[in-house]
Amino acid sequence: MSNDRKVALLVCGGIGRIVSTVVRQAAYMAAAERPDNIILVSSGSLTGDVPQALQTARTHPLVAVDACVEKCASALVSGKQLQAKEIIFLPDVAAKYKVSIADEDRKGLSDRGMRLARKLADEIIEYVDALSLSHGRNDNAS
Repeated sequence: MSNDRKVALLVCGGIGRIVSTVVRQAAYMAAAERPDNIILVSSGSLTGDVPQALQTARTHPLVAVDACVEKCASALVSGKQLQAKEIIFLPDVAAKYKVSIADEDRKGLSDRGMRLARKLADEIIEYVDALSLSHGRNDNAS
């Protein structure tokens, strides 16, 4: 698959919260299952104005995943004047699938934490697949 059908994926980079661990795990799952379609973009590289990261986020459809109400990924997208094609909010995914991780330990996800990460990865993949197809069609139509 050509490079121009790739989607940039930015997830919360928070430290010390279980929800951040879940979204990172989901990002790795999704990227492992769609290696030809997903480019992981780190929040640190965008915050640090790393040219390659900014270029990737600007030239590929961007999916952002927020882990909590602070919505750091969305704030970073806005602060860097990027355009997200989709923003996924982990609490919405948790509510949709009725998976609570309130008592999880961030040092190691339990079955519930991994189940939520899997559900989130599936949602990410759904958007990536749709964006990869539409991005490819848009390029061919030009």
